[in-house]
Amino acid sequence: MKKHIDVYSEVYNEYKETPSAKELMSLAFREILPQKGNWISFWIPFGLATMATVIIMVSQNMVELTGKIANILLNIQLALFGCIFAVYSLIIGFLSDKVLKIYSQNVDSENKSLLKRYTDYYGSALFLYFFNIAFTGIVIIICECIDPAFRLTKVFELDNLMVDNSLAFILLVVYLFFSFRIFYELKSTIYNTIVLFNSTIALTFVRFMDEEATEDEQKIASEIGESKKKKRTEKKKR
Repeated sequence: MKKHIDVYSEVYNEYKETPSAKELMSLAFREILPQKGNWISFWIPFGLATMATVIIMVSQNMVELTGKIANILLNIQLALFGCIFAVYSLIIGFLSDKVLKIYSQNVDSENKSLLKRYTDYYGSALFLYFFNIAFTGIVIIICECIDPAFRLTKVFELDNLMVDNSLAFILLVVYLFFSFRIFYELKSTIYNTIVLFNSTIALTFVRFMDEEATEDEQKIASEIGESKKKKRTEKKKR
């Protein structure tokens, strides 16, 4: 009992302080950083972003095409953000007292409770999708406002086409990489959701078994009591 109280106290300490917006943003972006043994999550979005950027750069109207792509991405991002938010709400509803106890008593490799790990992850996912939508909105506004023939170096009186193309290429790769990386992160979000739901269902059936075992014990105890009562009655009759 004392051990469980200590665990609950540690979980309470994890949640009692609300992190700052800066800390939440840092935690969110940490989720998409490449990790050892998982560089595929970096190279696939980067490869897709590079190919898409090359296609945009060789088009006759780069600004217009970028705006169209950003609009398509925005529609997808808004739909995904709605889905993630709905899943987050459902998870809160699934967290019964039994589930909270089990997840608080188990820790990950960083000595953080599984409950904290899951809630942090879904909070980070919401932040990432929000940032993605915000960046896409900015790109759309820029594409709508600037002239298709706009060149950044002319503003600084350099007039260097190679520099303009290089800057455009880098900015497009960064934006598209971030968007595709967030899309790829959906794989982890789905996986974590499935694991959490399966665990919740398993723990629910554990509770059912405990209830059945308790009922059986009560039934056996009742039968033993009835048997003893009958024996005492028979002795009195004799």
